Amino acid sequence: MVPYIFAPYNPMDDEQPILPPKGVGESFRYMKVTFPNGTEFKGYNIFDVYIRSLRYIGFDRVYKVSYWSKYKRGGAPIVSTTIHKEWGPRYKSYEVDGYHVLKVKANSFRALINQISETYNLGIRVDLL
Repeated sequence: MVPYIFAPYNPMDDEQPILPPKGVGESFRYMKVTFPNGTEFKGYNIFDVYIRSLRYIGFDRVYKVSYWSKYKRGGAPIVSTTIHKEWGPRYKSYEVDGYHVLKVKANSFRALINQISETYNLGIRVDLL
């Protein structure tokens, strides 16, 4: 278990990203999560944006949706209160506010946030570039 250390503020994250189109098999490089009240989390460190968004939503809600969602690794939810042996050495988990968050692909980050938004009718928008 590794406690997560949030990335320091980077002024480049506030600028509109100018990125060439993503190639086939290439990873996403920028994530922006917008809440209906105007709160935004954005940046080039996609995992950090994801963690900040989950923390803003509330890990109690995130855990419930993650437990019942189809987004799992080895049959275990990607956000949990315990470390699962099913995650194996391939994936790294971080502890945030007493919950363990598995570091997976950006598509899974977007899908889980969208599912949380639909479940609780939050109106969150997630953009990956």
